[in-house]
Amino acid sequence: MIGTGNVAWLFATRLVKNGWDCKGIFGRNERNRHELAQALGTASFRSLEELPAADVCLLAVSDRAIEQISRELPDHDWTVVHTSGTCSLGAIVQEHAALLWPVYSIRKEKLPEDRTLPILYDCTSERAEKVALNLCEALTDHPLRCDEQQRKIYHLCAVFGNNFSNHLMSISEALAKENQLDFQVLLPLLKQTFDNLMSFSPKETQTGPALRRDIVTLNAHQQLLQNHPHWLDVYKAITASIEDMYEAGPEKKK
Repeated sequence: MIGTGNVAWLFATRLVKNGWDCKGIFGRNERNRHELAQALGTASFRSLEELPAADVCLLAVSDRAIEQISRELPDHDWTVVHTSGTCSLGAIVQEHAALLWPVYSIRKEKLPEDRTLPILYDCTSERAEKVALNLCEALTDHPLRCDEQQRKIYHLCAVFGNNFSNHLMSISEALAKENQLDFQVLLPLLKQTFDNLMSFSPKETQTGPALRRDIVTLNAHQQLLQNHPHWLDVYKAITASIEDMYEAGPEKKK
């Protein structure tokens, strides 16, 4: 395993738990490297040159580091696998290459315990595909093979659905605190929003002043945001997007 971040922790601990033998960990941060190696009961290597031969070399590193590390790996006959949602499979220079991208926001302090998280995979050879499927078998019940374009669209969807929605909640929290209000009051509403996704299309459950074309409320909200021009821009952009998506008007929306 190369890397000591959140994805490295998820993959390494879950693989070892399911019978895989980790021959060692490499990472540039010595403390993090030793911590993960100790958790797995394996060796901690100070350089790529020290890495022993193995069937698989997992690169759970930043996108910009994948190709460089791939080129610096010892010349072992292994399948090299990266875990990026956006980096091309071509960044791996070895003949047998694969990628496994978990569609999940991972934090090592609270790793998912079930096997429901989807993992998208791709590969360059039959051998690499066999390795990818064997890894997926230990990691998830929901593997899905995707080509590069499909994976990039999934990643874009994830940014809108996860990263952007979380940022909007951060703005909501900041506005509440700024006005000495309790953000916790909003939590049942936010929980309802995401619970609805289990039963309905999000387009079917849209509510709010933009959908209703409630100009009075929209203008009042924008007035409250005058001291936060960036947030005002976000408000205007999302309002316009909602109005565009439901251009027929709420009374005709099915």
